[in-house]
Amino acid sequence: MSLLATCLITSLLTFSQTDTGTDSLVCIPAKHAREIAKELTLYDLCQLERESLQKDTLDLRSIIIQKDSIIKIKTSEITLLDSSLVASSQLNATLITEKQVLEDKVDKVTSQRNLAGGLSLVLTILLALL
Repeated sequence: MSLLATCLITSLLTFSQTDTGTDSLVCIPAKHAREIAKELTLYDLCQLERESLQKDTLDLRSIIIQKDSIIKIKTSEITLLDSSLVASSQLNATLITEKQVLEDKVDKVTSQRNLAGGLSLVLTILLALL
């Protein structure tokens, strides 16, 4: 639309206002009319570029918002994994301690059994001698 208007305006020798009455016409030279048409065309292109940049900005903002939500989710997952790792380490330490306690008890029972077996052998020999 603006291109058609530009072509029509630049082809005329003069440029005038048509919204006012015919008694108050303003005539400008064709050179100025061409410059005005060129400036209006550039303005239209600038408007299109501005709209495109605004759309791109909105798209980039939505991408940033999506990435921020992904980062929050991943951060919470990492925090959960870290706490699980800490709990697992604590459980592992507890199991190692309990295993050591059980091994100590087994060693104590084994030594008591060996002692009892040795004592019964000695008693049997003493009884046999008496």
